[in-house]
Amino acid sequence: MYVEEEERQGERALDAAAAAGDEAGVDVERHLRRGKPHEEIVDAAEEYGADLVVMGTHGRTGLDRFASTGSVTERVVRITAVPTLVVGGARTDPTE
Repeated sequence: MYVEEEERQGERALDAAAAAGDEAGVDVERHLRRGKPHEEIVDAAEEYGADLVVMGTHGRTGLDRFASTGSVTERVVRITAVPTLVVGGARTDPTE
């Protein structure tokens, strides 16, 4: 049941992203895949012949980044042959 709920949440997120794309006049293709996220992203980029992968990051740096269990974005950057653009997250403390 856990997997089904996660898939429903994924579908809702895809619906929201597709609606935002439609509103901006961007063609959107929706794909929901099962597996390890970093592997699925790399496989999809290769299967669809992507010219570029764009991924976000939480903006963690230094010890915070290394203390985490591993970043999907970091893993994708390491293993893909497709150029990857990493977009940093907003920092909550402007003095950082």
